[in-house]
Amino acid sequence: MLDLGTGPGTQAIALAERGFQVMATDLSEAAINQAAAKANQKGLEISFRQDDILNSCLEKSFDLILDRGCFHVLPPQSYGTYVQTVETY
Repeated sequence: MLDLGTGPGTQAIALAERGFQVMATDLSEAAINQAAAKANQKGLEISFRQDDILNSCLEKSFDLILDRGCFHVLPPQSYGTYVQTVETY
C-alpha cells in the first residue's frame, strides 16, 4: 500500500504492524527521516521516500492508496494533476 503525505508515519506504521507491505511518501525530508526512525525503533520494514505527488518519481503500482496528509493541503489548481498521478498507481 502507499501512504501519501505520511508526515510522522502514523498510518504507515499502524498498517505495517498489521502486516501490510507499505511505502510511505512525503514532500518533507525531515518528516520522512522522523517517520523512518520511528519505524526502525519498532523493527518495521517500511519503504520511506521523499516524493512530490505533483511531480512524482514513483514507478510502482499499489493495491491500496491512503492519503490522510496530502490532498487537503494542495491548491485547487493542482487537483487534476494529483488525480492523474494517483490513477497511474
